[in-house]
Amino acid sequence: MVFAAKVSEVPEFGKKLVQVEGQAVLLVKTKGVVYACESECPHQG
Repeated sequence: MVFAAKVSEVPEFGKKLVQVEGQAVLLVKTKGVVYACESECPHQG
């Protein structure tokens, strides 16, 4: 597990793009829970 951002830095029902170990990671927060995913669409690149 690595630190990406403070929970308070991700807006509720919003998103924040961060760099983690050289990779772009998209953080999204819904109902107080933060989820992380790749920032590129696997279908469109």
